[in-house]
Amino acid sequence: MLIEAILLINPESHRRKELEIENQLNETALIETINYSNCLSNQLFNVSHVDHIEKSIVREIMEISHLEDDWNGFGTSQISSDVINNALNIVSLLRPTVLCHLSPENVYPSKFGTIIMDWDFGNGNIFSLEIAKQSIGYFTEYRGEPQIQKDRINFNFDNNNSEIINSIHSDIAQFI
Repeated sequence: MLIEAILLINPESHRRKELEIENQLNETALIETINYSNCLSNQLFNVSHVDHIEKSIVREIMEISHLEDDWNGFGTSQISSDVINNALNIVSLLRPTVLCHLSPENVYPSKFGTIIMDWDFGNGNIFSLEIAKQSIGYFTEYRGEPQIQKDRINFNFDNNNSEIINSIHSDIAQFI
């Protein structure tokens, strides 16, 4: 049954698919089908684990939304609701494979009024995403050496951002 379910999943239809797995007590799993470099990959996730991580990250973003002016003692303004909405939108669009590697402690505000999300894979392998009011930017380091840098990519909560999210997924895939 599980094999049949995997084969029926269309990777373009949804970010996540839930299905019952036999012999597990009321547990559901997420199957994510990804096509990297012409290689189809299926990955299985426990729904409660992914939901727990996503809720923790959303909680961290909501805590950032409550920061007031001068939150760091150096006159920094509070983080705007546009930045908060963009960050929440990005989290909702991230694939489970990407989301599961983001620690809530690595989601934090910057003095520039942005939110930063850092994926630290160890050994100097980092993917860092900065979210602003109308744009995002990110960079990667592989073994401590800069690899990719993309600045000021137009991003807005109300727009269709699938191309941007696909670019993030593609660039972060080198670490996963």
